[in-house]
Amino acid sequence: MGISLDEILDRVNATLLGDIEADRFVTMFLASLDARARSLTYSSAGHPPGYVLDRDGEIKHVMDSTRIPLGIMADWRGQPTRSIPLEPGDIMVFLTDGILESLGAGGHAFGVQPALALVKEHRLEPAQRILERLLEAVHASRRGVPQDDDMTAVICKVEGMP
Repeated sequence: MGISLDEILDRVNATLLGDIEADRFVTMFLASLDARARSLTYSSAGHPPGYVLDRDGEIKHVMDSTRIPLGIMADWRGQPTRSIPLEPGDIMVFLTDGILESLGAGGHAFGVQPALALVKEHRLEPAQRILERLLEAVHASRRGVPQDDDMTAVICKVEGMP
C-alpha cells in the first residue's frame, strides 16, 4: 500500500471514530514480515501482546501494545512501529483474548503461561500442529463451558535460510 503500519492504524481509527458507538473500541495487532531480512515489524492498538520464542522455547521478545485501542480518540499517537530481528528456530505467537480469557469449569482463564508452555513443549513440530494442539488444549480446559468469545491464534516458525 506504500504506507506504514502506523498510518494504516491511523486510517482505521479515523474511520471507526465515525462508525462505532461511544462505548465501543477495537483492538488490533498489525504486523509486516520481511522474510528476506528476517524481521518482523509491528504496531499494536491495545491488543494482547504477541511473543517471539527462541529455538529453546524461551521468550525472546514480548510485543506489547504501542498505542491505545482504535475508535477511542482522534489524532492519538503512540510509540512508532517496532522491528524485531528473527533467527531460525524462532516462533511467533499471536493470541486473542478469546484464547487467553477462555474460562474453564473452575472459572479460571486459560492464560498466557499455559499457552506459551504448550508452544515451548511442541516447538519442534510444524506450526500448524502447534496451533492445533493449542486449540485442543483450550477446548479441553473448558470442560463443556460454552465459549463466549472468538478464539484466534497465529503461530509462525522461522525456518532455515531465506
